[in-house]
Amino acid sequence: MQQIIDTIVERFKNDSYLIILFGSYAAHKQHRDSNLDIYIVTKDNIFPNNWTQKSQIYLKYARKISDLQKIIPIDLIVHTQPMYKKFVELQSSFSKKIFQQGIVLWDAKLHKSG
Repeated sequence: MQQIIDTIVERFKNDSYLIILFGSYAAHKQHRDSNLDIYIVTKDNIFPNNWTQKSQIYLKYARKISDLQKIIPIDLIVHTQPMYKKFVELQSSFSKKIFQQGIVLWDAKLHKSG
């Protein structure tokens, strides 16, 4: 499973500020039917105005891991920077769960070059 997680990070890291594993795998409570829950904050600086734009952003990233979906189901949440800011501001129980219990797989702030 670690190899799949590493592959996800490798494919997303150049276009992402933040990648978090959350859910059962992050809590080490996975079972045979568990999926991977991945939250990604992209470097895109737009707030989608409609479902079509949001879907286009999601598909841009989901396509990068479509082959891995054949190995294990992956629930992918894709937020642009403005979407991420709004998600944090809302302070929902779901966002708190991701940020408090999730495992940060990639944080671009920690990997700046130069």
